[in-house]
Amino acid sequence: MPLRIIGCVYVLSAIWCTLMPELAAQGLGLSWTEPHGKVEFLSVYGGLQLGLGVAMFWLSMRPKLLFGGVFFAAIFSSVLAMSRLIHVLMAPMHGMLLALLVLEVAIALYLLWYGRRLTS
Repeated sequence: MPLRIIGCVYVLSAIWCTLMPELAAQGLGLSWTEPHGKVEFLSVYGGLQLGLGVAMFWLSMRPKLLFGGVFFAAIFSSVLAMSRLIHVLMAPMHGMLLALLVLEVAIALYLLWYGRRLTS
């Protein structure tokens, strides 16, 4: 169930970023001056998040694959959280980035805890 919920969060974020890219980018402090910048934003914030979310959701419904899905998601989420933490510490503080950092750290810690619980 936890992997399913996190997968849904990624899918919802992907939908928001795809349907309202200007608003989503503005909230993150991003802007693009060239059309290919928007393509990159839509690919990563829309496409990549959608792929991760669908994979997490699908794996959450496959008992034999659940641990592998949680393990993958925990590694991905931990690296994402650590990367954001490092970069947030090197840049001026921004409310949306700090909120995402808190969310990503919470997701990573929860997945690490849940993965540990699955193995015991």
